[in-house]
Amino acid sequence: MTNDTTTNSTHYNLVCNVFELTRDIFGYKPSWTHLDSMTDSELETENKFLSDYIRLERENEMADERAHEAATARALTVHSGFSIGELVSL
Repeated sequence: MTNDTTTNSTHYNLVCNVFELTRDIFGYKPSWTHLDSMTDSELETENKFLSDYIRLERENEMADERAHEAATARALTVHSGFSIGELVSL
């Protein structure tokens, strides 16, 4: 009896996790019936795919943010070897 409860609990947790990840990533609620009909192995594969997707998205966002910060720093750094007097003819 305990083993069956543990199995059901594990399956339920996997379904919940895939449901939440799908909703968070893609913005829609997947079919609970469909997810519940999947095997634990299928749910674990889907969970891994979704988790990897989130990780890659975060890595890309962080890389974009670092590139933006570097570009901003370069843009704010004075590079000109000219003085105002040389740039503006009096």
